[in-house]
Amino acid sequence: MYVTLRGTPAHPPPRPDTVEGPLALCPELVEGAPSTCPEPFDELRTSSVEGDPPSLTSTDGHPTASNAKARAIAPTVIALGVVSLLTDISSESVSAVLPLYLTAVLGMSPLAYGFIDGLYQGVSALVRMLGGWWADSSGRPKWVAFVGYAGSAASRIALLVTTSFVGITGAVTADRLGKGLRTGPRDALIAASAPPAQLGRNFGVHRALDTTGALAGPLLAFAVLALIPVGLGGYHSV
Repeated sequence: MYVTLRGTPAHPPPRPDTVEGPLALCPELVEGAPSTCPEPFDELRTSSVEGDPPSLTSTDGHPTASNAKARAIAPTVIALGVVSLLTDISSESVSAVLPLYLTAVLGMSPLAYGFIDGLYQGVSALVRMLGGWWADSSGRPKWVAFVGYAGSAASRIALLVTTSFVGITGAVTADRLGKGLRTGPRDALIAASAPPAQLGRNFGVHRALDTTGALAGPLLAFAVLALIPVGLGGYHSV
């Protein structure tokens, strides 16, 4: 029985079967009785009483399963990072020896190398907008990124079989086209795969792997040139 004070109808406590969310699993939190709930609900009860939001850690100080999952790096980010690592090792090793290869081995003029280097640096920036637009319009950023990585890989093979100015210019342009196409879709895949609260960490892991490849590429290229006599054999090995 409930008592009415000063003509105001009394409001009974909410019935457990009408409560939604975590409280529905532990009626004691609603009724105010001594808690017999599991530890996560005990912590929810304490936090709600003190006015603090529920913690993501259990009572023994260890992170809960949901918190540990949120902190993990997405597998897609790891995979893209490894692909970027290997691609940058290949790309930067070629970039490091390309001036020597064009001028000292093939005998091209500095002007010809300057033209090729200008294409190498500029084409990628121009194509990045196209890669992002293609990924958005098609709704398949994974395949757009795949085309970009495949184009860069094919350009390495082309450098092995051509020694002409036109052929090398085409191979370098294909490499930079691939880089421009894959950049936007790759970043979109990282953003879609990572938890919103961990975007910075996931992008940081990817950039760390990418930069490691850019550092290792030139070191590997000159190590190969040191082991193999200078000439077409050494440069083709790179």
